Amino acid sequence: MYEESDGNDVELLKIIFWLVVGFIFCTYRTWSEIRYALTGRTSTARIISMHESIDAVFTGKSVRENRIQEVRLEYLDEDGKRQRQAINFPQGWRPPTNGRVSIQYLPNVSKSARWVDGVTYAYVWVWLIYIGGIAVFFIYMHRLAHEPAISFREKRRRKRLARRKKRFARYANR
Repeated sequence: MYEESDGNDVELLKIIFWLVVGFIFCTYRTWSEIRYALTGRTSTARIISMHESIDAVFTGKSVRENRIQEVRLEYLDEDGKRQRQAINFPQGWRPPTNGRVSIQYLPNVSKSARWVDGVTYAYVWVWLIYIGGIAVFFIYMHRLAHEPAISFREKRRRKRLARRKKRFARYANR
């Protein structure tokens, strides 16, 4: 009735663990994108000042320095209040000639503004692929659970008959 384990259960559990960790991480990162998509507002911000700064990234035993442009912006929120915030732009970014950039912010959340053109949806796509994989898995399990129990020999016999039918159908259509 039950098949004997071939000893790969630990490897399977490791794979499942990392898939779950990846799904949780992508869900966390996707949630912020969903918040911006549902409740985010778009505004035009005026550039107040701009200077280059260094962002330290710790990678194991070493520290990598990323040069970024820190831009101080001022914008009006939906209530008409002036908000000021600093946003990091990639190095080499040049401000528009009119001194204004499009930003997206969350109402009633301080320091939530972000540059509209710098948004990436990579985590959203990975999350959607995870959701698709989970859906396929559940459909497969549902089909498997509702499939009548047939022995291995019976499955092999049915496959053999299906191959024969295909072969004979090719000769019959000539």
